[in-house]
Amino acid sequence: MGEQTRYEVVLVPQAEGGFAVSVPDLPDVVTEGETKEEALEMARDAIEGYLEVIRERGWPIRQGLREHVAVHSAAEAMSRDPRRSLRQVSVARLPPL
Repeated sequence: MGEQTRYEVVLVPQAEGGFAVSVPDLPDVVTEGETKEEALEMARDAIEGYLEVIRERGWPIRQGLREHVAVHSAAEAMSRDPRRSLRQVSVARLPPL
């Protein structure tokens, strides 16, 4: 299938529950999920769908540019630094597509 790329996925806990998801290297990719696991699965589906459309149109695909990614939950971040808010993000690196 060719070269595999990893994309950084940003999970933002929502006040009403669940997570908003964005992909910094693919700004058009935005989704959500009720749990962290569901949010990551939704992100994978959104990235795959986005890349499929880009390939069909013959447009260039941006490669994942970030090399270092930390994974934290909002609760973990607050326990280490009480100045952080519950709106802090979690970042995950999805396995290659």
